[in-house]
Amino acid sequence: MRRRDVIKSGAAAAAGLVAVPAVRSEPHAPDQASPEPWIALLSDPHIDTAESKVVKGVNMAEHLTEVIHRLRAATQRPEHVMINGDCALGSGETGDYALLRRLLSPMEDEQWSVRLALGNHDHRERFIEGLGRSSEIYRTFGRHHQAIRGHGNSVWLILDSLRETDEVAGELGPVQRQWISDQLDQIEASDPTARVFLLTHHQPEDPKDPDDDGYGLADSNALIDLLWNRRQVKAIFHGHKHAWGIREANGIHIVGLPATSYVFKDGEQPGYVEARVRPDHIELTQRCLNAQHPAEGQTHALAYR
Repeated sequence: MRRRDVIKSGAAAAAGLVAVPAVRSEPHAPDQASPEPWIALLSDPHIDTAESKVVKGVNMAEHLTEVIHRLRAATQRPEHVMINGDCALGSGETGDYALLRRLLSPMEDEQWSVRLALGNHDHRERFIEGLGRSSEIYRTFGRHHQAIRGHGNSVWLILDSLRETDEVAGELGPVQRQWISDQLDQIEASDPTARVFLLTHHQPEDPKDPDDDGYGLADSNALIDLLWNRRQVKAIFHGHKHAWGIREANGIHIVGLPATSYVFKDGEQPGYVEARVRPDHIELTQRCLNAQHPAEGQTHALAYR
């Protein structure tokens, strides 16, 4: 049974997803001498209309609420909160997004920068209906892909890999890939020292992993071909696998974000990632909902190519 079939059958817990081994990543103590800018990277909250909904022993609304509580309790507010797709549980119902907006409302009320991407369990029209057009979150959603400035002279391209709701694979498509190319041209012309990071729910498929075939971006090769000689692109962040992992493709770091909701494999842990952009690397700190998990607080410095 292929991994995408496992996902669709709901038997993912038994089959498990394989975390990709780290590449050029060394445990690294984060600098904490003083508050500094950082970005919160979340993925796969899988919110259901029913706030009490439980999947794989996890109440997804409670998990996201706990993450939001921790973000709001942080000494330094994150510069941006980016949620990398699969905001909804199944087929992206209007009520799923209405509850998501309510859960995110403390940050919206405090005028945080909250940015959402879409995944294969989302639905564009119902996403808009559920959030409401008056929502600040909706206004920042815009054309479904965005270029966001961040600290450390960084630019974050938030992408939309939703091809069809509840279909496991994703795709950026030629129009969005051209948008990426145009953005990179503009960034190169205006600030050639900028560091660019991409967020897309679906991962560029790993040719060394047969289970990745047909499970990630259908246009993986086209994306990597577009980016490989664009030296300002340092990393691609994805969700979808519900697992932390780091690998490389042509010198570009491919980083899998943990889910805030549930996991597919024993040993993985729901949580989120803190990102700090440095002059020669990006520093990523894992935050686990289980504070006793061995991965809690582990920090990795990913050197730029």
